[in-house]
Amino acid sequence: MRLHLHLRCSDLAASSRFYTALLGAPDKDIADLVRFQPEGLPMSLTLMSGTPAPLQAPEHLGLKAQSEADLQALWTRLDASGLKPTLTETGTSCCASTQDKRWYVDPDGRPWEVYRVLDDSVPPDWKVPELLVEQPPMAAGGGCCG
Repeated sequence: MRLHLHLRCSDLAASSRFYTALLGAPDKDIADLVRFQPEGLPMSLTLMSGTPAPLQAPEHLGLKAQSEADLQALWTRLDASGLKPTLTETGTSCCASTQDKRWYVDPDGRPWEVYRVLDDSVPPDWKVPELLVEQPPMAAGGGCCG
């Protein structure tokens, strides 16, 4: 089974470059459609030209690494591809766990966290985050949890 995501993109070429850097080469690239089915990731992402749906903060997408080595390899690949993180967080309390993460933003403003869970027990300072109204999580200065 694969998770399927479909995203409309205001600039398909720019989005294709972003997602190629994030996920690797697409397996289908034809007029007005680019599809990614990355090796080892049970996901199918289809990009099409069009008007993106409005962003709803604090929604975001993410890639979760299973180990420190996997996370470092992923961050190294993203750096080499030219993607620049908008925020780097280490040892942050987020989603009832402790995580290291970097945030990236696609050309239509969709935030992506690339992270690893360091400790899945509930941190002592955990609070349910307040809803972030108008800004994607990484722009608010506190990741997915405010």
